[in-house]
This record gives sequence, C-alpha cells and structure tokens, in this order.
Amino acid sequence: MPDEIDLSPEDEEALDRVWADIREEVRLEELGQGPPRWGLDRARHERPRLSPPELEEWVRCANEEYRRLRLQRVARSEADRLSLQAANQRFPAE
Repeated sequence: MPDEIDLSPEDEEALDRVWADIREEVRLEELGQGPPRWGLDRARHERPRLSPPELEEWVRCANEEYRRLRLQRVARSEADRLSLQAANQRFPAE
C-alpha cells in the first residue's frame, strides 16, 4: 500500500473543495437536477448525417434517458452507455 501523500494545508483545502463539488454534482444528477449530459457535439459525432432538428431530438432523447437512468441510481458509466444506445436506436445509422 503506498504511503499517504503529504499535502500542504492549502492543497488539502483545495482537494476537499473539489471533492465537495463532485459529490454535489453526483447528488444533483441522482435527483434528476444535474446539467444535461450530452450536447450537439456528441450528437454530431454519433450521427453526423442527421439534420439540425434531428440532432436536437437526438440530444433530447439521450439526455432524457440519461436522467431517467440516474434517477434509478444506475452507475454513471452504464447510464452513459445506455443513454447513447437509446438515442442511437431512435436514429439508426444509414
């Protein structure tokens, strides 16, 4: 087991703030109140041939599914995968 890292008081305080921010983000996400997970950039990456309105609908579908999964306390990585899968099923590749 590695030895504990010796941090300055300022570094420990900064690390504590970061962890508090992460915990708050996860808490809000699990309540369905977090920021949207996916945006147009990801939609363009996943389905580059979709029209702008279809891309917006892809984003809405992916984020809605992600939110639903996180409310069910599905792990973030699994919710990521399943929400992308749901949006991609709605707009199959050509």
